Amino acid sequence: MFLKSKNYRVVLSVLLLAITVYFSGCNFQSSDSESSVTFDSTAIKDSLLITEALRNTYQWYETQSKLYDFTLKYKNSVCVGVDQEAELKRVEELEKSNLFDPVFIETYNKISSKIDTQIKTDTVKYYEGDGLELDWISADPWCNCQDSPDKYWESLKIKSLVVEGDMATVIWTWNMPGEFQYEVKLKKTGSVWKVMSLQGFEKILHPDPVEI
Repeated sequence: MFLKSKNYRVVLSVLLLAITVYFSGCNFQSSDSESSVTFDSTAIKDSLLITEALRNTYQWYETQSKLYDFTLKYKNSVCVGVDQEAELKRVEELEKSNLFDPVFIETYNKISSKIDTQIKTDTVKYYEGDGLELDWISADPWCNCQDSPDKYWESLKIKSLVVEGDMATVIWTWNMPGEFQYEVKLKKTGSVWKVMSLQGFEKILHPDPVEI
Protein backbone atom coordinates (compact mmCIF):
# COMPACT_ATOMS: atom_id res chain seq x y z
CA MET A 1 0.00 0.00 0.00
CA PHE A 2 2.84 2.36 0.94
CA LEU A 3 5.64 0.84 -1.10
CA LYS A 4 5.44 3.35 -3.98
CA SER A 5 8.26 4.68 -6.13
CA LYS A 6 8.57 7.82 -4.03
CA ASN A 7 9.49 5.59 -1.11
CA TYR A 8 12.30 3.81 -3.01
CA ARG A 9 14.90 4.85 -0.49
CA VAL A 10 12.80 3.56 2.38
CA VAL A 11 12.31 0.21 0.65
CA LEU A 12 16.04 -0.01 -0.07
CA SER A 13 16.90 0.76 3.55
CA VAL A 14 14.53 -1.95 4.75
CA LEU A 15 16.10 -4.45 2.35
CA LEU A 16 19.55 -3.54 3.65
CA LEU A 17 18.31 -3.90 7.22
CA ALA A 18 16.84 -7.32 6.49
CA ILE A 19 20.05 -8.49 4.87
CA THR A 20 22.09 -7.21 7.84
CA VAL A 21 19.76 -8.74 10.46
CA TYR A 22 19.81 -12.14 8.83
CA PHE A 23 23.36 -12.12 7.50
CA SER A 24 24.48 -14.43 10.30
CA GLY A 25 21.95 -16.97 9.07
CA CYS A 26 23.24 -17.08 5.48
CA ASN A 27 24.70 -20.25 4.05
CA PHE A 28 28.29 -20.05 2.82
CA GLN A 29 30.00 -22.43 0.41
CA SER A 30 33.68 -21.91 -0.27
CA SER A 31 36.19 -23.33 -2.73
CA ASP A 32 39.65 -22.38 -3.91
CA SER A 33 38.26 -20.40 -6.82
CA GLU A 34 34.98 -18.91 -5.61
CA SER A 35 32.48 -18.51 -2.77
CA SER A 36 28.70 -18.06 -2.89
CA VAL A 37 26.15 -16.61 -0.47
CA THR A 38 22.49 -17.62 -0.26
CA PHE A 39 20.24 -15.11 1.48
CA ASP A 40 17.04 -16.01 3.31
CA SER A 41 14.43 -14.59 0.94
CA THR A 42 11.62 -15.40 3.41
CA ALA A 43 13.27 -13.24 6.08
CA ILE A 44 13.63 -10.32 3.66
CA LYS A 45 10.00 -10.68 2.59
CA ASP A 46 8.86 -10.75 6.23
CA SER A 47 10.82 -7.59 7.03
CA LEU A 48 9.06 -5.77 4.20
CA LEU A 49 5.64 -7.08 5.24
CA ILE A 50 6.28 -6.11 8.87
CA THR A 51 7.25 -2.56 7.87
CA GLU A 52 4.14 -2.31 5.73
CA ALA A 53 1.97 -3.64 8.61
CA LEU A 54 3.35 -0.94 10.92
CA ARG A 55 2.70 1.81 8.41
CA ASN A 56 -0.81 0.57 7.74
CA THR A 57 -1.52 0.44 11.47
CA TYR A 58 -0.36 3.98 12.16
CA GLN A 59 -2.04 5.41 9.08
CA TRP A 60 -5.28 3.75 10.20
CA TYR A 61 -4.91 5.15 13.72
CA GLU A 62 -4.15 8.69 12.56
CA THR A 63 -6.49 9.01 9.57
CA GLN A 64 -9.25 6.37 9.73
CA SER A 65 -9.89 5.59 13.38
CA LYS A 66 -12.91 7.61 14.55
CA LEU A 67 -13.27 6.56 18.19
CA TYR A 68 -11.21 7.20 21.32
CA ASP A 69 -9.42 4.89 23.72
CA PHE A 70 -10.80 4.45 27.24
CA THR A 71 -13.62 6.99 27.09
CA LEU A 72 -14.79 8.07 30.55
CA LYS A 73 -18.37 8.32 31.78
CA TYR A 74 -19.67 11.17 33.92
CA LYS A 75 -22.72 11.43 36.16
CA ASN A 76 -23.69 14.81 37.59
CA SER A 77 -20.32 16.05 36.25
CA VAL A 78 -18.42 13.46 38.31
CA CYS A 79 -16.43 10.71 36.62
CA VAL A 80 -17.91 7.32 37.49
CA GLY A 81 -15.63 5.08 35.44
CA VAL A 82 -15.09 3.93 31.88
CA ASP A 83 -17.97 4.30 29.43
CA GLN A 84 -18.64 0.63 28.70
CA GLU A 85 -20.82 1.29 25.65
CA ALA A 86 -18.13 3.45 24.10
CA GLU A 87 -15.53 0.79 24.86
CA LEU A 88 -17.53 -1.92 23.09
CA LYS A 89 -17.71 0.27 19.98
CA ARG A 90 -13.99 1.04 20.15
CA VAL A 91 -13.06 -2.64 20.44
CA GLU A 92 -15.34 -3.41 17.50
CA GLU A 93 -13.57 -0.73 15.48
CA LEU A 94 -10.17 -2.20 16.36
CA GLU A 95 -11.27 -5.68 15.37
CA LYS A 96 -12.83 -4.55 12.07
CA SER A 97 -9.56 -2.90 11.03
CA ASN A 98 -8.05 -6.40 10.74
CA LEU A 99 -4.73 -4.98 11.91
CA PHE A 100 -4.60 -6.40 15.44
CA ASP A 101 -3.98 -9.85 16.84
CA PRO A 102 -6.50 -11.12 19.47
CA VAL A 103 -3.76 -10.80 22.11
CA PHE A 104 -3.76 -7.01 21.61
CA ILE A 105 -7.56 -6.88 22.02
CA GLU A 106 -7.24 -8.91 25.22
CA THR A 107 -4.65 -6.46 26.57
CA TYR A 108 -6.85 -3.52 25.58
CA ASN A 109 -9.80 -4.94 27.53
CA LYS A 110 -7.61 -5.55 30.58
CA ILE A 111 -6.48 -1.91 30.52
CA SER A 112 -10.07 -0.69 30.25
CA SER A 113 -11.05 -2.81 33.26
CA LYS A 114 -8.03 -1.57 35.22
CA ILE A 115 -8.85 2.10 34.59
CA ASP A 116 -12.50 1.56 35.46
CA THR A 117 -11.59 -0.13 38.77
CA GLN A 118 -9.01 2.54 39.57
CA ILE A 119 -11.53 5.35 39.17
CA LYS A 120 -14.31 3.59 41.07
CA THR A 121 -12.10 2.74 44.05
CA ASP A 122 -10.29 6.09 44.24
CA THR A 123 -11.46 8.32 47.09
CA VAL A 124 -10.78 11.41 44.98
CA LYS A 125 -13.63 12.70 42.83
CA TYR A 126 -12.76 13.65 39.28
CA TYR A 127 -14.99 16.28 37.69
CA GLU A 128 -15.75 16.72 34.03
CA GLY A 129 -13.61 19.44 32.46
CA ASP A 130 -10.98 19.70 35.18
CA GLY A 131 -8.50 17.39 33.44
CA LEU A 132 -8.23 13.85 34.73
CA GLU A 133 -4.49 13.68 35.32
CA LEU A 134 -3.77 9.98 35.68
CA ASP A 135 -0.68 8.14 34.52
CA TRP A 136 -2.56 6.36 31.77
CA ILE A 137 -3.39 9.56 29.88
CA SER A 138 -0.11 11.43 30.35
CA ALA A 139 0.91 10.54 26.78
CA ASP A 140 -0.56 8.92 23.70
CA PRO A 141 0.00 5.18 24.27
CA TRP A 142 0.24 4.55 20.53
CA CYS A 143 3.64 6.26 20.47
CA ASN A 144 4.42 7.21 24.10
CA CYS A 145 4.40 10.79 22.88
CA GLN A 146 2.42 14.02 23.13
CA ASP A 147 3.32 15.29 19.65
CA SER A 148 4.26 13.55 16.43
CA PRO A 149 5.55 14.59 13.00
CA ASP A 150 3.05 14.95 10.16
CA LYS A 151 2.42 11.65 8.37
CA TYR A 152 5.19 10.04 10.36
CA TRP A 153 4.10 6.57 9.23
CA GLU A 154 5.35 7.35 5.72
CA SER A 155 8.94 7.88 6.89
CA LEU A 156 8.86 5.42 9.80
CA LYS A 157 12.27 3.80 10.23
CA ILE A 158 13.09 0.37 11.66
CA LYS A 159 15.94 0.56 14.19
CA SER A 160 15.96 -3.14 15.03
CA LEU A 161 14.04 -6.23 14.00
CA VAL A 162 14.07 -9.71 15.48
CA VAL A 163 11.95 -12.42 13.86
CA GLU A 164 11.52 -15.80 15.53
CA GLY A 165 9.13 -18.03 13.62
CA ASP A 166 5.75 -16.32 13.51
CA MET A 167 6.70 -13.69 16.12
CA ALA A 168 8.53 -10.41 15.55
CA THR A 169 9.81 -7.63 17.79
CA VAL A 170 10.40 -4.24 16.18
CA ILE A 171 11.83 -1.00 17.49
CA TRP A 172 10.97 1.90 15.20
CA THR A 173 11.62 5.60 15.11
CA TRP A 174 10.52 8.52 12.98
CA ASN A 175 12.66 10.64 10.72
CA MET A 176 13.22 13.44 13.21
CA PRO A 177 16.10 14.57 15.44
CA GLY A 178 16.13 13.12 18.94
CA GLU A 179 16.20 9.77 20.68
CA PHE A 180 12.61 8.67 20.07
CA GLN A 181 12.02 4.94 19.70
CA TYR A 182 9.05 2.66 20.24
CA GLU A 183 8.66 -1.12 20.53
CA VAL A 184 5.98 -3.17 18.80
CA LYS A 185 5.44 -6.92 18.76
CA LEU A 186 3.69 -8.61 15.88
CA LYS A 187 2.41 -12.09 15.13
CA LYS A 188 2.01 -13.72 11.74
CA THR A 189 -1.23 -15.54 11.03
CA GLY A 190 -0.99 -17.28 7.71
CA SER A 191 0.93 -14.75 5.64
CA VAL A 192 -0.36 -11.65 7.46
CA TRP A 193 1.52 -9.82 10.22
CA LYS A 194 -0.68 -8.18 12.87
CA VAL A 195 0.10 -6.01 15.89
CA MET A 196 0.14 -8.07 19.07
CA SER A 197 1.68 -5.63 21.56
CA LEU A 198 2.32 -1.89 21.71
CA GLN A 199 4.83 -0.55 24.22
CA GLY A 200 2.59 2.30 25.39
CA PHE A 201 -0.34 0.02 26.18
CA GLU A 202 1.89 -2.46 27.99
CA LYS A 203 3.19 0.45 30.06
CA ILE A 204 -0.36 1.27 31.18
CA LEU A 205 -1.06 -2.34 32.13
CA HIS A 206 2.35 -2.82 33.78
CA PRO A 207 3.55 0.61 35.05
CA ASP A 208 6.86 -0.81 36.27
CA PRO A 209 9.53 -1.51 33.64
CA VAL A 210 8.95 -4.93 32.13
CA GLU A 211 10.00 -6.78 29.04
CA ILE A 212 7.05 -7.05 26.65
